[in-house]
Amino acid sequence: MAEVDAAFRALFNDHRHRVFSTVLRLTGQRPGAEDLTVETFLQAYRSLSGFDYEQLDTLRPLVWLSAIAVDLCRHQSPIVPRHGVAGQI
Repeated sequence: MAEVDAAFRALFNDHRHRVFSTVLRLTGQRPGAEDLTVETFLQAYRSLSGFDYEQLDTLRPLVWLSAIAVDLCRHQSPIVPRHGVAGQI
């Protein structure tokens, strides 16, 4: 398990800024983006128990993490208009 933890720390360090940027673009709110970024990595870590650890090297981590992040944004983040309310001039 220590190998998985070390690999996951490396995964987090390599991709946290990109995941945060994606979530921030989708939510438009820094505090919400920070929370959803943390939740993205928590879900990813929890899902590792179902992975074959020998195949972790073949995983496309940014694609995987982005899919988790987008799903979280869709289902857990309130829809906040970034450029005003629709119909407003």
